[in-house]
Amino acid sequence: MAAKINCTTFNVRGFNTPQKCSQVIRLLKKSHTDVCFFQELHFRESNVPALQKSYFQHWFLSVYGTAKRGVGIAISKRVPFILTSTQTDPEGRFIFVKGVIGTQKVTLASLYSPNRGQMQWIRNTLHKLGSFAEGIWLLGGDLNVTLNPHTDSSLMVQHWDA
Repeated sequence: MAAKINCTTFNVRGFNTPQKCSQVIRLLKKSHTDVCFFQELHFRESNVPALQKSYFQHWFLSVYGTAKRGVGIAISKRVPFILTSTQTDPEGRFIFVKGVIGTQKVTLASLYSPNRGQMQWIRNTLHKLGSFAEGIWLLGGDLNVTLNPHTDSSLMVQHWDA
């Protein structure tokens, strides 16, 4: 029987203060999150803090030159993960992590779409992911789109023509 892995995606809107980082990790630990996909880390490329490894043993980040954007994936120490490879975006909008959990090949991806041109960005990014990925895909992210543009946002109607 396959083991259950509890995944969470979290747009943290800045992860730079130790208090916020500790608060979020406590929340994820309480909810028994095994894999967390982070968006909007807002780390500067030159100043990425050392992240706590007591609960999440593996951290994978894609950051931008300024304190904007930034995505990450954290994997709990309870998950027997072995890294194969990673692919990051120079603009800090995605990170792909490929590896093995137990005997299963997996590809993890954290995505943070821009506010404009989302559909084209999503198509391009999923194409890159398809070329990179192996095994089961686990994706989390903030795609900056609405589920129903007619009821959720009057601004998004024009983007759903594709």
